Amino acid sequence: MDQGNGGIAVIYLLIYSISSFGLAWIWGHSTISRPFREYLANEAQIIGWPGFFLDLIECPGCSGFWIGAAAGIVGLLFMDLSGILAIALPLYTAGSNVVIGKLTKIID
Repeated sequence: MDQGNGGIAVIYLLIYSISSFGLAWIWGHSTISRPFREYLANEAQIIGWPGFFLDLIECPGCSGFWIGAAAGIVGLLFMDLSGILAIALPLYTAGSNVVIGKLTKIID
């Protein structure tokens, strides 16, 4: 049965959602990025933002927004992505990361 482009688009969207959540998890919760997070937290403490800045780094929705913004910029520059999709991509990524974070119990 031929699904046409719609089925493929859904698969790409699912792959994008899972991989962007994985990247946000690596950035905010893995032991791989712990030294970098600790360095950023120490630098933020110097300027007076310790808790707030670390919360932004560890929040899957917040980091998802920036991951989506980076993907939107790459899409605009190299992949012929439309402007409205480049604007919607950070919002979608933040929302999907929050939903996946709730499902995986990373977000209470």
